[in-house]
Amino acid sequence: MKEIMEKYPPWLDRQAAGGSSSSGLSPEDLERYKAQYDCITQLVAAYESEPGNTAKIMALLQEMQACGEPPADIVQEMSSAIAADLPPGAGGEGEGGNPAAGLNLDGLDFGDVDLEQLPQELKNCPVQ
Repeated sequence: MKEIMEKYPPWLDRQAAGGSSSSGLSPEDLERYKAQYDCITQLVAAYESEPGNTAKIMALLQEMQACGEPPADIVQEMSSAIAADLPPGAGGEGEGGNPAAGLNLDGLDFGDVDLEQLPQELKNCPVQ
Protein backbone atom coordinates (compact mmCIF):
# COMPACT_ATOMS: atom_id res chain seq x y z
CA MET A 1 0.00 0.00 0.00
CA LYS A 2 2.84 2.37 0.82
CA GLU A 3 4.39 1.82 -2.60
CA ILE A 4 1.18 2.52 -4.46
CA MET A 5 0.55 5.56 -2.21
CA GLU A 6 3.94 6.99 -3.20
CA LYS A 7 3.09 6.70 -6.90
CA TYR A 8 -0.10 8.75 -6.73
CA PRO A 9 1.27 12.30 -6.16
CA PRO A 10 3.51 12.36 -9.25
CA TRP A 11 0.79 10.69 -11.30
CA LEU A 12 -1.85 13.17 -10.12
CA ASP A 13 0.55 16.06 -10.80
CA ARG A 14 1.09 14.82 -14.38
CA GLN A 15 -2.66 14.57 -14.92
CA ALA A 16 -3.28 18.04 -13.51
CA ALA A 17 -0.40 19.60 -15.47
CA GLY A 18 -1.59 18.08 -18.73
CA GLY A 19 -5.21 18.93 -18.12
CA SER A 20 -7.84 16.25 -18.02
CA SER A 21 -8.63 16.60 -21.73
CA SER A 22 -5.05 15.81 -22.81
CA SER A 23 -4.72 12.95 -20.30
CA GLY A 24 -8.01 11.41 -21.42
CA LEU A 25 -9.48 11.71 -17.91
CA SER A 26 -12.75 13.36 -17.16
CA PRO A 27 -12.80 15.81 -14.26
CA GLU A 28 -14.95 13.26 -12.41
CA ASP A 29 -12.33 10.53 -12.86
CA LEU A 30 -9.58 12.84 -11.67
CA GLU A 31 -11.61 13.66 -8.53
CA ARG A 32 -12.27 9.95 -7.99
CA TYR A 33 -8.54 9.21 -8.17
CA LYS A 34 -7.84 12.02 -5.71
CA ALA A 35 -10.42 10.52 -3.33
CA GLN A 36 -8.83 7.11 -3.85
CA TYR A 37 -5.43 8.53 -2.96
CA ASP A 38 -6.91 10.08 0.19
CA CYS A 39 -8.34 6.67 1.17
CA ILE A 40 -4.97 5.01 0.59
CA THR A 41 -3.13 7.57 2.74
CA GLN A 42 -5.67 7.07 5.54
CA LEU A 43 -5.31 3.31 5.19
CA VAL A 44 -1.51 3.45 5.41
CA ALA A 45 -1.76 5.72 8.45
CA ALA A 46 -4.19 3.29 10.11
CA TYR A 47 -1.89 0.32 9.39
CA GLU A 48 0.99 2.18 11.01
CA SER A 49 -0.79 3.74 14.00
CA GLU A 50 -3.56 1.23 14.73
CA PRO A 51 -2.60 -2.12 13.17
CA GLY A 52 -4.99 -4.00 15.45
CA ASN A 53 -8.03 -1.87 14.58
CA THR A 54 -9.39 -4.23 11.94
CA ALA A 55 -12.80 -2.54 11.87
CA LYS A 56 -11.25 0.78 10.87
CA ILE A 57 -8.91 -0.85 8.36
CA MET A 58 -11.76 -2.83 6.78
CA ALA A 59 -13.93 0.31 6.54
CA LEU A 60 -11.09 2.19 4.85
CA LEU A 61 -10.49 -0.72 2.45
CA GLN A 62 -14.17 -0.69 1.49
CA GLU A 63 -14.09 3.07 1.01
CA MET A 64 -11.00 2.74 -1.20
CA GLN A 65 -12.62 -0.05 -3.24
CA ALA A 66 -15.72 2.09 -3.74
CA CYS A 67 -13.49 4.52 -5.65
CA GLY A 68 -12.86 1.85 -8.30
CA GLU A 69 -9.68 0.52 -9.85
CA PRO A 70 -6.43 2.45 -9.43
CA PRO A 71 -5.12 4.26 -12.51
CA ALA A 72 -3.93 1.84 -15.20
CA ASP A 73 -0.54 3.61 -15.37
CA ILE A 74 0.10 2.95 -11.68
CA VAL A 75 -1.09 -0.66 -11.92
CA GLN A 76 1.21 -1.25 -14.91
CA GLU A 77 4.14 0.33 -13.11
CA MET A 78 3.52 -1.82 -10.03
CA SER A 79 3.18 -4.98 -12.17
CA SER A 80 6.45 -4.23 -13.95
CA ALA A 81 8.24 -3.70 -10.63
CA ILE A 82 6.89 -6.98 -9.26
CA ALA A 83 7.84 -8.90 -12.41
CA ALA A 84 11.38 -7.49 -12.23
CA ASP A 85 11.76 -9.01 -8.75
CA LEU A 86 10.67 -12.50 -9.86
CA PRO A 87 13.19 -15.18 -10.79
CA PRO A 88 13.66 -15.87 -14.52
CA GLY A 89 10.78 -17.85 -15.96
CA ALA A 90 8.36 -16.95 -13.18
CA GLY A 91 7.00 -13.74 -14.67
CA GLY A 92 4.54 -15.25 -17.12
CA GLU A 93 6.72 -14.46 -20.12
CA GLY A 94 7.58 -18.04 -21.08
CA GLU A 95 7.86 -19.43 -24.59
CA GLY A 96 4.67 -19.38 -26.61
CA GLY A 97 2.86 -17.46 -23.87
CA ASN A 98 3.27 -20.38 -21.46
CA PRO A 99 4.07 -18.87 -18.06
CA ALA A 100 5.59 -22.18 -16.91
CA ALA A 101 7.97 -22.46 -19.86
CA GLY A 102 11.53 -22.50 -18.65
CA LEU A 103 10.68 -23.50 -15.09
CA ASN A 104 12.83 -26.36 -13.85
CA LEU A 105 10.59 -28.95 -12.20
CA ASP A 106 13.21 -31.70 -12.13
CA GLY A 107 13.46 -33.40 -8.78
CA LEU A 108 9.97 -32.41 -7.62
CA ASP A 109 7.67 -35.28 -6.66
CA PHE A 110 4.15 -34.83 -8.03
CA GLY A 111 3.04 -38.36 -7.17
CA ASP A 112 0.57 -39.79 -9.69
CA VAL A 113 -0.35 -36.42 -11.20
CA ASP A 114 -0.08 -36.41 -14.99
CA LEU A 115 1.26 -32.90 -15.61
CA GLU A 116 0.39 -33.14 -19.31
CA GLN A 117 -3.32 -33.45 -18.39
CA LEU A 118 -3.26 -30.67 -15.80
CA PRO A 119 -4.23 -27.79 -18.15
CA GLN A 120 -7.34 -29.71 -19.29
CA GLU A 121 -8.26 -30.59 -15.69
CA LEU A 122 -7.90 -26.94 -14.66
CA LYS A 123 -9.97 -25.80 -17.64
CA ASN A 124 -12.86 -27.99 -16.41
CA CYS A 125 -12.41 -27.05 -12.75
CA PRO A 126 -15.73 -25.73 -11.34
CA VAL A 127 -13.93 -23.61 -8.74
CA GLN A 128 -12.37 -21.27 -11.29
